Parts: sequence; structure tokens; C-alpha cells
Amino acid sequence: MTPQEIALLARRGIAFDGAIAARAHMFENEQVEAFRGDYNLALDAQPGLVTTASAGVPWWMTNVVDPEVTRVIIQPTRSEAIYGEQQKGNWLTTSMQFPVVESTGNVSAYGDFSEDGSTGVNANLVPRESFHFQTFGVWGEKMIEQYGLANLDYAAEVNIATGVALNRFRNTVNFVGIAGMQLYGVLNAPGLSASILPATKTAGGTTWAVATPEEIHNDVVKLFTRLQSQMVGYELDEDAQLCLVMSHNVKPQMGRANSFNVKALASVKETYKNMRIETAPEMATTGGELLQLFIEAVDGQKTIYTAFTEKNRSHAVVVGASSYRQKKSAGTWGAIVRRPVAVATMLGV
Repeated sequence: MTPQEIALLARRGIAFDGAIAARAHMFENEQVEAFRGDYNLALDAQPGLVTTASAGVPWWMTNVVDPEVTRVIIQPTRSEAIYGEQQKGNWLTTSMQFPVVESTGNVSAYGDFSEDGSTGVNANLVPRESFHFQTFGVWGEKMIEQYGLANLDYAAEVNIATGVALNRFRNTVNFVGIAGMQLYGVLNAPGLSASILPATKTAGGTTWAVATPEEIHNDVVKLFTRLQSQMVGYELDEDAQLCLVMSHNVKPQMGRANSFNVKALASVKETYKNMRIETAPEMATTGGELLQLFIEAVDGQKTIYTAFTEKNRSHAVVVGASSYRQKKSAGTWGAIVRRPVAVATMLGV
């Protein structure tokens, strides 16, 4: 190999300096010049192995654990984000009365000496019950140490899991309440009107899966019209603060576009400028896909909100011989629907 070739290879990260020097040293005697290119001289015979043929290092010596924990995706809890939330009472509170006042009165023709006509109020105290629930987080000393070898904080993960369990149950109650108690959800609160049906679509059926963008828009208009009629003359126009709730199965259908590339979602938002559109898995009911439309607030009062006594109370850690247990508890009132008349639903989209 010429010096120029060696220099070229060196610039590409390949060096032969040590090998060339060793080769020159091996053949510095001019008498063995003929053997300079015979590399078979280095292939000495190997004796037989005494040990087992090596298979490399054990696999666990090259194994690592990703420090970032990936948690399994669970169904989202959307009730509090959609309807809002308030704390009412605490973990000692078992029931609550919600005052509802209706103005009454009548008038008569005026007369200087007439005492006809009277006004008053009809007051009711609507009762609701709270439901308190609990779960336990458990872990052991050896368990913590073993998971610690994998850089996993097992006790912390158990703490997260108890919070998830409490939140998921409270979210379910916010939608459907608890049977046998004066505790209701946004789907079954007393006073809610019966659901209306969507219009029959050109392609057949009532679902949005076969609907045109115009038919989807018209179903929303139909639901708004129902809400407007329920309010019996209350000033409700297209600029009202509204919320339309549907399931994640239905929401993508609002992306349908007509021949002019106008999407159903854009058409609805153009008509109802102050409407927010939310999704909740609970709107996919056993009876079909449900749409819920409600007025955000009437006369400054929220139409619907969820309520709780306490979201997550951590009780004392109980120490066992080599294990630990900790109770977590919470309480809920479900959903408080102040004005059922300001809520309308459509089933079968």
C-alpha cells in the first residue's frame, strides 16, 4: 500500500499505522522479504477449549428500563369539565335542601276602599342526598423494593390509581346518579323532558352516519326549537350561551361537507355563534346516540353543575407487619339540574 493510499484512508477514519509498523518489524530482515505479504503466518493453531464456548454476557447485563412510565389510557371523565363543579358541605354532610321559590299573585281593579289582590311566594326545599364512597391502596415493603429496582415508584402509582378510581366513580354518578337515592345525574334528573327523535334522513334511518351536512344542521335546529318551546317565551335566540353535548362517535360526523365544501360543524357554529360543543362517552347510550342541548345560565344562574362533598380524603396509613394500607374516600351529590326546562335532548342520532 502506497503512502498516498494510507493517507487517503486515514482521512476517512481508517488507520493502518500500528499494523504497518508491526508488519515492518516482523519482516525487517531482508532475507524474508518474500514473506511480507503472507498473512497466514499469523494464523497459529488454536488448542482445544477447556471452558464452554462463550455466548456473550448475560442478557440482563445489557437490559435497561425506560424511566418514563406509560399509563394505560382509560375512558375520559368529562362531566366536571362540561357542566362545572361546586363543593357542597363536607364529608360529614349527608343531605341538603335546595330552595326553589316561585312568585305567586293576583291583581284586581283599583278602588280606594278595595282590599282585593295579593302576592306571595311558593317556596319549596328540594332534598338531595350525598353518597360517600371509598377505596384502599395497598403495598408491601418487598414489593416497593422490587419495583424500585426497575426505577418504578410503586407506592406513588398506587396513590394515582386510587385517585383515578374515585374520579371515575364520581363521574359516572354525575351522569346517571344512584338508584334508590335522591341523587341524580344529568341524564335522569327529575323534571327533564322526554327526548325527541331526529328527522328521517334521505338515505334512510335517523343516524348522522348516513346524514348530509344539511340534515345534521337541521337536527340541531330541531333540538334548539324544542328547547325554545320549553322555555315558554323566555328570550332565547341564536346568540344565547348554549352547550351541545354528544358522544365521541357522533362528533366526527359534523366534519361532513356538502358539494360547496361547507361542513356541518361550520354551519352549526355560524347559526349558533355562542354554542360550545362538548363530547362525553356517556352520550353513547344503550338506546342510541344522545344529543343534549342546554342553556349555560338563566338569569345569572347555571342551569346544571356537578357537586361533591370532598373529592379525595386521605386517611391514615395503616402499617402492617411488612405492608401498608391507606383508605381514600370521597362524596358526591351527582348533578344539580336547577332548571330542567332549560335542557333538551334528542335520541337516535
